[in-house]
Amino acid sequence: MTTTHPVPTTRFNGRALHLIDLENLAGGPAVDVDEIARTWAAYRGGVPQTESDHVMVGSCSLFARKAWWVLPATGVQRRVRDGADGGELSLLDDLDLEQTARRFQRLVIASGDGMFTETALRARALGMHVHHVTGHGRPARRLLAAVTTRSRLRLSTPAVSPVAA
Repeated sequence: MTTTHPVPTTRFNGRALHLIDLENLAGGPAVDVDEIARTWAAYRGGVPQTESDHVMVGSCSLFARKAWWVLPATGVQRRVRDGADGGELSLLDDLDLEQTARRFQRLVIASGDGMFTETALRARALGMHVHHVTGHGRPARRLLAAVTTRSRLRLSTPAVSPVAA
């Protein structure tokens, strides 16, 4: 008789909800499609994920027109909102952390924006492991202090499109 033992859940293999502010990671709405693709590839290759994770990507509509073509056709929930902090708010709108904590062991916040600080603190209070991912730019200090672990994507300097420059 063979006995199998379940793989223990660690801080990186439990089911996760990924909140990805791709615009923030890539360096802003004016970056070109190649930089968006490099950022997405760095995220997918550098951030631990399981098959049961749920991935949400938020941005403004200007960025979405370029970014949505880079993302895979399935497996990513796309959220769009315009206006100040549109990408961040598209991810945080309707987020029920109590329900999230019942379904996921981890919350991955992929943005340097301090707007995610309260979400990180509440998720930790609910027992979730909160992992923070940054790309270009410097993350908000209060967000860094609120998360359990953090990592930085290995990215080149963002290439700004000539039209936006």
